[in-house]
Amino acid sequence: MTKYAIIGLGYWGSNHLRALDKLRSDKLIEQLVVCDINETALQETLKFPNIEKCRDWRILLKDESLDMVSIVSPSPYHFEMTKEFLLAGKDVLVEKPMALTSKECDILLEVQNQTGKGLMVGHVFRFHPAVIELRNRIQNGQFGEILTIMIRRIALRPPRKDMGVMLALGIHEVDLTCFLLGDKTPDSIFADINYYYDKQEETALILQKFGKTSAYSFESWIDPTQGKLRELSLVGSLGSVMIDFLVPNEIKIIQSHLIVKELEKGKNFDIVDKGESIVKLEPKEPLLEEIRHFIIQSKGNKKYESNGTIGKRAVLMIEKAIKAYRKRRFVKMDNMVYE
Repeated sequence: MTKYAIIGLGYWGSNHLRALDKLRSDKLIEQLVVCDINETALQETLKFPNIEKCRDWRILLKDESLDMVSIVSPSPYHFEMTKEFLLAGKDVLVEKPMALTSKECDILLEVQNQTGKGLMVGHVFRFHPAVIELRNRIQNGQFGEILTIMIRRIALRPPRKDMGVMLALGIHEVDLTCFLLGDKTPDSIFADINYYYDKQEETALILQKFGKTSAYSFESWIDPTQGKLRELSLVGSLGSVMIDFLVPNEIKIIQSHLIVKELEKGKNFDIVDKGESIVKLEPKEPLLEEIRHFIIQSKGNKKYESNGTIGKRAVLMIEKAIKAYRKRRFVKMDNMVYE
């Protein structure tokens, strides 16, 4: 009988609870326990039947019947909680960032190795139907050589106190671009960061270089000009694609590209334009699919799509991007160590 715990019942933790209640109905798990220091948050779970409740996560460390844990607490607690649950013999799904520094990530990887328990990091876009479809089409060569990837995430919201847009938002994008390109690590990385109101950055432009491919990610939570915007565009030598993450389960294919002809006196360019098409995808909720994957792999060979090494790389890319901003130059990603 599989017992699963959720640590943290904030906005995203409540989404974990909803997804896990569905997976419990599907018989993937049998018992569910929630933990939060906020009594009001615990009372909100009364609409879900047969759920255990507690206010101190350390009590769960001693629960020998507990198998798996979702850590959805504030990010500064990710390291300590993940470490302690691994040591207690539990498989852990920790939300991104895996920890606040790559050195803490290294410690968690060591603990995972020592315990043999499962460690997965919540990079939920890896489970988005449009992202999976795009990755498959890239691998099939539909777009030819990938030239650029541009991701924009824009909204107006109060800045967070615990971290800026780099770790809160940009970490999604730097992992997503690696995933799309076959889980490659960029050759180098750069960022331009801006602080307007507080000690945490409110806007950032991150640039990753993968050979001839450039990936740009723009993050802002001080921009009201376009409402809430989450989009990705990819340009290839044989075609392009557009994803609006707020319009689920579809991608737009743009079948236009340049043809270059070598002439004696230089190059000549023609445009091939075969129009646009919308590809409809099977509706799937990324978070539900992510947690389903975690449970199935935890019961099996623990081959997680976003394992601890992936989680560490994402944190390291953010660290090196911030270093690049301070040095005003690209920083190489030729090793997995922050220098």
